[in-house]
Amino acid sequence: MTISCNNVLRPAVVAFIADKPMYPLMSDQLEVLRAWAIEQGAPRDFEVPAKLQSLPTKGCTIVDADGSPVYLLCFLTRGADGTLDGGLVHLLASKADFRNWPEPRPPRIDTDRAWSFASWTSEDVIYSLATPEPAEILRQFIGMESAARSQHRSI
Repeated sequence: MTISCNNVLRPAVVAFIADKPMYPLMSDQLEVLRAWAIEQGAPRDFEVPAKLQSLPTKGCTIVDADGSPVYLLCFLTRGADGTLDGGLVHLLASKADFRNWPEPRPPRIDTDRAWSFASWTSEDVIYSLATPEPAEILRQFIGMESAARSQHRSI
């Protein structure tokens, strides 16, 4: 089977989250979670989108996507009034070692069953945002400010 983000990453993430995972590291400090992910093998140059950086964090872990590690950071979302609303957004980062990339395009948002995903690549890192919420939730977190710095390919 040819590995792609759509047919490997998404099912792995949905199955992982459905099992109500425990996070090996829980912290409300983004840099602590990012540093842990890098220590575990995440790409050193992976970036957290600017609009996610203001959200509280919950924890991080590693998801197995058909033998490839994917590093997951979990964020808590806020409602329109600024209070935590119980929602979650997961940022996933992996080394770009999947095959059959599509042509370069900006980040793409779509749904798979009850989940919404925003996926793109930057340099040698695969990114995906995942949430069990409507796709509109993700739109606020994927500004195009990083597109000027690096080439993106949707996945």
